[in-house]
Amino acid sequence: MSAILQVEDLSKVFVLHSVEGKRIVGCQQVGFTVRAGEFVGITGNSGGGKTTILKCLYRTYLPSSGKILFDSELFGKIDLVNSTERDIIAIRKHEISYVAQFLQVLPQMTALEVVVEALTERGLSYEHSHIQASSILRHFQLPGNLWDILPHTFSGGEKLRLNLARAMVWRPRLLLLDEPTASLDEQSKIPVRDMIKNLKEAGTAMVGVFHDLSFMKDVVDRHFQMHQGQLREAGIA
Repeated sequence: MSAILQVEDLSKVFVLHSVEGKRIVGCQQVGFTVRAGEFVGITGNSGGGKTTILKCLYRTYLPSSGKILFDSELFGKIDLVNSTERDIIAIRKHEISYVAQFLQVLPQMTALEVVVEALTERGLSYEHSHIQASSILRHFQLPGNLWDILPHTFSGGEKLRLNLARAMVWRPRLLLLDEPTASLDEQSKIPVRDMIKNLKEAGTAMVGVFHDLSFMKDVVDRHFQMHQGQLREAGIA
């Protein structure tokens, strides 16, 4: 099976112009592939460049060098490093989803509206979107009395579960996860694990950053460690 994502010699260097052009290496010479239904997990010390890789894949950061070849249904095989902003926006809308550690939504949207919007903006009817949004919010054990509340009032764990629901409800081809269980208790991790396995079975490819090694071992197929900005494959056990 061919790779959905092929990363080659990826590097990101940050230049701090306020400190006489000081250069900080976020990641360097990173390479790996991800196939449909495969989950690649990345671990390493805080500040080691794990999230930098995810943000390069999502093109929040423009890589300094290398290639990110994505097998897009919209455009065919495309290098996300050199893609236009218009193409990146289209790919984010229809093919790649990102779960950040922090929830960022419009201030006047309720929790239910946040998830419904993730579906309606991709062409689903409001009625169908409402049904699917309700289903996934129940799956992530977000109480019904919170659905019509503005999410800025939520706890950290509630915000993360809402973030996961919004990103997963439309079943992207590639899902990027930045510490998907960071603020969750053990009981709340169960539906996250179940949904990840469900998406994998449906063919979603995933790349995730973890500190929670016990959770990671249950869901990933390959494990890489960050060391001095570089990625090296490690065992899962």
